[in-house]
Amino acid sequence: DFEAGGLGDAFGGAAGEIVADPETGGTRGQVAKLTGAAGEPWQGINVAITSNYLLTTDKTIEMDVYSDTAITFAPKAQGGVDGAPDSVSTASHTGSGWETLTVTFDQSLDGKAPANGEYSEMAIHYFWDTAANNFATASARVFYVDNISAIAVTPSETCSDGIMNQ
Repeated sequence: DFEAGGLGDAFGGAAGEIVADPETGGTRGQVAKLTGAAGEPWQGINVAITSNYLLTTDKTIEMDVYSDTAITFAPKAQGGVDGAPDSVSTASHTGSGWETLTVTFDQSLDGKAPANGEYSEMAIHYFWDTAANNFATASARVFYVDNISAIAVTPSETCSDGIMNQ
């Protein structure tokens, strides 16, 4: 969750800030508000994670996303340890408020490879065109993210029941 911060630098004209849950009567506390603008399609934000995460046999992460319009965006596993390749995936939201999305890093998108290893960083690219396998046309967009989770890695071993939360 984003109760103690957790956003890094935005890039390409994007913005990000920590705000209260946008849902009327929402109970999520602080969440990340991600704002994209018309113009540059390569927009996004780096997410500060609390521990390295593992994408090997299980190449999935989960995240709660809030939007009132249908959107597709591209999470990116980066900062690979010991040569683990950067990996980009896509996530689509129906526009119906809070949804828990499962993102699988098993594709070769944006010239990147399927995930295979330990990662120390994450980014979220705000605009993605799945059919073109490229960044989508940028338009004004606001969506919210909370509760990003994956299998966490401790310095000495993988925690099979550990969760990396942000």
